[in-house]
Amino acid sequence: MPQLARLLQETKAPMVVAVGDVVSRETLVAGIPVDVRIVDMMTLRRSVDSTNYPSRRVFKVKNPAGVIAMEAWNVIKEALRAKDAVVWVDGEEDLLTLPCVLESPDGAIVLYGQPREGLVVVRSSREKKREVRALLDRMAREEVAG
Repeated sequence: MPQLARLLQETKAPMVVAVGDVVSRETLVAGIPVDVRIVDMMTLRRSVDSTNYPSRRVFKVKNPAGVIAMEAWNVIKEALRAKDAVVWVDGEEDLLTLPCVLESPDGAIVLYGQPREGLVVVRSSREKKREVRALLDRMAREEVAG
């Protein structure tokens, strides 16, 4: 985490978003300021203990595995506007990294864990947002009643 702290200091990112329980917990323990954390209390498909994340706003949303639910996307937009927020996901948060990159301001840092590999750092930019949109365009879409 010292390298991450140095990177964040050097880049002066306007926002930092952590997606995933391990990344969220480790940044908290290391004292690295994070504006929005998105967690589902699961790591490698196993339950993990709930962590008390200090935040001004708390959001709860359902997001099934392998899906980016529109409701989850909207909650992410609201959490990013609020800053100092945690989003508790009932389901899976893995794919929610994509709307975080798209909806965060240019220059924002989005962090997520790559199992058995380590921390992935994505800097939001016009180019990165184009890449994410292209990826989303290739994904199947379906309307869900509800």
